[in-house]
Amino acid sequence: MLKIVPGEPAALIEGREKALVVADLHLGFERELSQLGINMPSQTEKLYLRLRSLIARHGPSRVILLGDVKHGVPAITEQEWTDIPVFFERLLELGVEVDVVLGNHDGNLEPLTPRQVRIHKGRGMVVEGVALIHGNAWPSRELLACEVLLMGHNHPTVEFRDRLGFRETASAWLSLEVTPRSRSLLAKEYGFEDVRDVKLKKVVVMPAFNTLLSGKPINSEDRRLLGPLLEAIFKAEAAEVFLLDGTFMGRVSELPQALLAAAK
Repeated sequence: MLKIVPGEPAALIEGREKALVVADLHLGFERELSQLGINMPSQTEKLYLRLRSLIARHGPSRVILLGDVKHGVPAITEQEWTDIPVFFERLLELGVEVDVVLGNHDGNLEPLTPRQVRIHKGRGMVVEGVALIHGNAWPSRELLACEVLLMGHNHPTVEFRDRLGFRETASAWLSLEVTPRSRSLLAKEYGFEDVRDVKLKKVVVMPAFNTLLSGKPINSEDRRLLGPLLEAIFKAEAAEVFLLDGTFMGRVSELPQALLAAAK
């Protein structure tokens, strides 16, 4: 069973075991900022402490990092060589198993990970009947046998503006129902003879765990979602939007009109 952690960009999967899932840590992101003239110390320690707090509160036996653990593409930066191995070692010391589903920023991640960390290809994995994928690649066929698919990659946010033009963004969750049309498109894409072989009922897009990252405002004029599933199979306008505190904002198609009206 998939559960959203209230107030956090994190999810729990509960069954025979309990797993904590987060996505898009982008460790080493500060190096890119420094190249733009923005001096910011490493945020790896803060991200580790947030994860440690979640582990202490919820007691998972397993932590799953749903892609884009590192930020540098394609090379490994000096900061990543320094920070990431220690980050993983400290996670393992908390007594949890650690899995990584590779994302598009995770090239050459393996040399930075202790051997106890399990690395899964970008086409995803299944835990307690929940399909898990970063989102930049097509999922494997076995993931389509699950009813719920959880993914990251898009860093969804909602943008607010007041009448004076001040702007603020808030991290958000997206929830998409899998329609008969989408199920048929998936069956055709994967060569299933019977559309009933596609069991997916819901797709959930989680916010980035690293809150310093620029999000993609889902209510902007250009609200195209990234990744083959969201570009070719599902429509962003139909997604339901929830803030971290559980506030239901409505469907994406309703957001621009609602927020503009609120700003007048």
